[in-house]
Parts: sequence; C-alpha cells; structure tokens
Amino acid sequence: MVNVRTINEETVEGSIMFLCVIDECTRYKRAFLLKEKSEATFHIKVLLNRLRTRFRKLKVQLLLSDQGGEFLTKPLEAYCEWD
Repeated sequence: MVNVRTINEETVEGSIMFLCVIDECTRYKRAFLLKEKSEATFHIKVLLNRLRTRFRKLKVQLLLSDQGGEFLTKPLEAYCEWD
C-alpha cells in the first residue's frame, strides 16, 4: 500500500509531505520525504529497483494505492508494465 501524507511543519530540507509504503504481508514500512507529490513516482521506482536487486527470486506482484493522481502517471504505469 502506498500513500502520500502531509506533514504539519516543513522540514529543514523543505519537505512538506511523505510517501508511506507498507508491505501488506510483513507490515514492513518505508517512508520517503517529498517536496512535491510528483516525486512519489521516482521514489516508488527506486524502491522497486532495490527490492528487485535484493530479492532476485521474488517479484512485486501488486501495488495498491488510494488512486491519487500522483500514482496514476504514465511513467509509473509504463514502468510497472515493463517490470
């Protein structure tokens, strides 16, 4: 499950939101600070690449989201179809 949430106060680096990724099986959580929602696609791609490298025999089969616009981008859709 992936979701973007806002932060009450801006961080020192200027981030005002974060991307939260939760593995539905293990409940392992990963968070990425974002300055803009459009950065979510980049961080999802990076995470999928890291998982592919670390767990070569396993594959991410499903990516759940709240259907927010930051997840319905053509680059992310093309990346997931390619993978």
